[in-house]
Amino acid sequence: MMRTDTPEWKRLVYVSKLTKDIGKRMDVSEDFTLHIFNMSFSDVGSYLCQLSVVDHGTIHAPSKAHIFSAPTTPEIVIESKLSASETTQKVGVCTSKDAYPKAFVKWHQNGKALPEQQVQNVWTRQKNQLWSLESVLTHQITRKDDNTRFHCQLVYNMSGANFGWPPKEHNINSTSVNIVVHYPATEAMLHVQGHALEGHVVTLECSTDGNPQPLYSEFYRILDDGSRLHLANGREGNRLLLYNASRDDSGEYACSAAGLSNLQATTDLHVHYIDKPILSHREEIPAKLGTSLVVHCNAKSSTTPKYAWKKEGIGMAGQVVSLESTLHIKNASYKDSGNYTCESVLDIPELRTSTSVVIIIEGPPVVQGNRESCTVWKADLVLQCHVLGFPKPHIVWDHKGAVEEHWLKSQSLMKSNLSINSAGPLNITCNASNALGMDSRTFYLQMKCQNYEVLIIAMAVAFLFILLLTILITIVIYKNKRNNMKASSTSSLRRQSGKETREEDQALNRPRVQTTST
Repeated sequence: MMRTDTPEWKRLVYVSKLTKDIGKRMDVSEDFTLHIFNMSFSDVGSYLCQLSVVDHGTIHAPSKAHIFSAPTTPEIVIESKLSASETTQKVGVCTSKDAYPKAFVKWHQNGKALPEQQVQNVWTRQKNQLWSLESVLTHQITRKDDNTRFHCQLVYNMSGANFGWPPKEHNINSTSVNIVVHYPATEAMLHVQGHALEGHVVTLECSTDGNPQPLYSEFYRILDDGSRLHLANGREGNRLLLYNASRDDSGEYACSAAGLSNLQATTDLHVHYIDKPILSHREEIPAKLGTSLVVHCNAKSSTTPKYAWKKEGIGMAGQVVSLESTLHIKNASYKDSGNYTCESVLDIPELRTSTSVVIIIEGPPVVQGNRESCTVWKADLVLQCHVLGFPKPHIVWDHKGAVEEHWLKSQSLMKSNLSINSAGPLNITCNASNALGMDSRTFYLQMKCQNYEVLIIAMAVAFLFILLLTILITIVIYKNKRNNMKASSTSSLRRQSGKETREEDQALNRPRVQTTST
């Protein structure tokens, strides 16, 4: 094995059947592969394997040895003060070390590669003969570059598969860093954050199109005569806070950025509000049965509100009955009795208010349900009598018992419950009356009644009883018939046996006749 860095070859290793001349950092395996340990840059170069065979001559095979070292992860440092400019300026520096051979750099902005002309690379040979790199990016910065992200990418070579040749290209990225671009302001803006609602905190913010923003701003209220009222209370930097804002705070406001008195902005503030609706009637409205009624609802607000009438009453729980500001009731009936709520709301959900009114329908008592009803009697029975009417109906039961009453004025409904412990069939009547009339209902208490459910149950029970009885009778008849058949069979056998016995006896007693052949 020989090596040359000059026109002359120098023998490094000699191997024969008898001798093996090998250096301290080298070894040759059985297949004549040369191994170099603790390789250094002095080992880089060309190597020649020479094989000599007696009577066959000599052949040669050249090879080269290379060194590869992956660079460290690149580190990026961005300039702290970058200003929008028409000329190029230094944006950042990317550094890395311990590379061999040299690594190359690509700069990216928001993932897009930048031209190589904007990059200046400086390589330095380290004491360990590896390369360090410093890459400087120069770039023309504009306002649009504010808050964009930069990173650098190293491209380097390493040995190929299984430490072979040719080398394979690799890359490694630095962290991504955003830049802050400073540029002067040319315009000021004043705007309201969110919705301005009465009773809430309203915030006005003054800003500019420059970067950075001013440290603070001055705020003014422009009065009707055009003069300006300086506002100091509630100012926090570039914001003005109006605590517990009211409709009176609506108007024109102005601001100027600190140090930029020539840049001012104005805005109109509208504080939204809505008052509790006012109804055209009092909180309680009586209406005659069969008449018509109109109730108006009006709410004062900053913009036109939307209305909805909802009712709480018999069979209703907050059901919407109208989407207009006016409630119309025609040919009033008892079902129209109840509590009505007029709800007004702006397009801003936080501004919602309502007021209620009770409508009472006046009329004679009307007992709910059938006037005559059949009730199956049982102990501790409770009879319920529900009566619609106004004024309040007076209810009298014609049977003794514990009476419990509930008067629902807003629904013109009287509930009376009678608890009894009867000993047999009874007829009990609920009599209701007021100044406008009277009505009644009779309960027929009996053990049986034309109740389909009870009738069906009774029929089912009867059917099962008859079915079980039929099965039982069939079983009894079958058993009796079977026993009779067994008895008849036994008697017949006995008679047959006696007859045969008698015939045998007669045969034994007959005279015997002897015949002789001739």
